[in-house]
Amino acid sequence: MAGQAKLQLFLIGGTINTDSSTVSNLSYPALSTSMNGVLATARAARTSSFTDLLNTAFYTAAGADPTSIYSTQVSIQVMQATAAASLLAGNFSKTRAQDYNNESSTLDMSAFLPQMSPKVVESIIAAERMARNESMMELTDLQKAKPKTVIARIGTMTDVDMFSSLCINFLTCISAIVDVEGMNNAGTPSIFRQILQGYVNMVNGKDWRHWATSVGVPMPNLPWTLYQFMEGSWVGLADFALNATNVNVFMGNQPITALDTSGLQQATRAYAACKSHFEKLFALAVPCTMVPRIIPASVRDAPLAITGQSVINAAGAGGSAKRGNGGGSTAQSTETTVAPVVKKRRGARSDSEPKSSRTEKGLFFVKPNLSPTEIFPRLEEKLCVHFACKGKECTRSDDQCAYKHVKTPSQLKPEVIRAIGDHFMRTGNGWFNKHQWKAMDLPDAKYQCLLGDARTGMQCTAAECASPSSG
Repeated sequence: MAGQAKLQLFLIGGTINTDSSTVSNLSYPALSTSMNGVLATARAARTSSFTDLLNTAFYTAAGADPTSIYSTQVSIQVMQATAAASLLAGNFSKTRAQDYNNESSTLDMSAFLPQMSPKVVESIIAAERMARNESMMELTDLQKAKPKTVIARIGTMTDVDMFSSLCINFLTCISAIVDVEGMNNAGTPSIFRQILQGYVNMVNGKDWRHWATSVGVPMPNLPWTLYQFMEGSWVGLADFALNATNVNVFMGNQPITALDTSGLQQATRAYAACKSHFEKLFALAVPCTMVPRIIPASVRDAPLAITGQSVINAAGAGGSAKRGNGGGSTAQSTETTVAPVVKKRRGARSDSEPKSSRTEKGLFFVKPNLSPTEIFPRLEEKLCVHFACKGKECTRSDDQCAYKHVKTPSQLKPEVIRAIGDHFMRTGNGWFNKHQWKAMDLPDAKYQCLLGDARTGMQCTAAECASPSSG
């Protein structure tokens, strides 16, 4: 019972004010019908039922609407039984993580990171299946394998799209536990759901895309900077949910006004700080140079140095890195690493296109910072954006993905090619990978201008393609 109290306190509803970092109009969450069914099961089977509920929620959401990021960005392929058990028992982490590797004994946001490695996911599924089989076969404790009690960190995050996916993963989890529509109609939506929704709206919004485009420099720290802002909200909510006074107030049916809301204020304050920080960056059109407290090895070992100063050097003082040292700040420009000049071999390609872009799969190139719904038009044949476009990756197999995996142009119908070509010509959002399309005749000569590579892009602008005088 105490675990259920902690879970409901963690998902408490109310109204947040980011200007004053306060919460008001608190209300305990209304549980969904499915969640009430889980709580009605026997205690021994409750964790298994809850795990099944969450896995079903992720699977259903992923295939619900191909035009919505709340489907396309769901990236949890398997909910670990240990993570589900910790969520059900209210075993939340009250401290910030010391690293994002290996395993965790308490539940934190890393359990909902995008799962991008099919091999790792398959190993988790196999272990979960074996544990269930042992339980159904009624083996003795000596015959069973040692039970797993920790949460493996099998997710990863390398860009802001993955951070958005992380938020949507937990939003999907919340939707399975509470009656979202009922709480919204009552005017007391879950506080953490409001915070997560705020992050999703921010990183997928117009102001964010305009800022990222205008800055024009790599910011590899960015997703983990956002993560650690959000981790502050998680810690505040965990502190509120695990507060012994609050648990007693909930279980004793005492007035809700008796709750200690300092943890909720901490959660709201962390979100407000993030929102204010990026609003200033949007206004100034400068890169985010904040260095996260902890940087995973996968990001730290990236080619671009993760020091904050490297981003400043890349941006320069007033754009000096783009213009050279003349008129720029020498204090920053002296630290910029200059790549050595490499002479071209005789007979080498005339462009500077990387070799990998000529060999890797992907029928289309697309502009950065586009949502999946902006890339393709509405098609009768639903295509997987993450599989068909270079620079993206679908973590599901052909059988598991709700959308079609297109490997070669010959798999596309002529009317589908025309629809995509017309959409690219009208919007300029993408172009055809000439290395993949060279063996196939396009259905119309006007689409020749869409053939390009990673460096050159399409051969004409969207405005030229849309003009009546264009070929």
